[in-house]
Amino acid sequence: MGELLLQAWLREDLHKQGYVGEDLEWQFNRRMRHIPKSLQELAEEALFRQSAKLPLQLYIDSLRDKEEHVQLKRDTLSRFLQEAKQQR
Repeated sequence: MGELLLQAWLREDLHKQGYVGEDLEWQFNRRMRHIPKSLQELAEEALFRQSAKLPLQLYIDSLRDKEEHVQLKRDTLSRFLQEAKQQR
């Protein structure tokens, strides 16, 4: 199975931010490490089905912890929902 839309979007986004090669892979892994596959799939589904968007948005809103990995997860998921929807 190939990359999910979230993974492809994140790679492209990091590249736009100027990351290349090993730096891009490090940043990508740093963000994806804490987003389980099921959550990645829900994020992709939320682009196409309103019924999946609400649970994902509630989950994103619940991410209030100040730890860096939690904030990275919140930022990645919310930006994906916002920007990927606009690109469609």
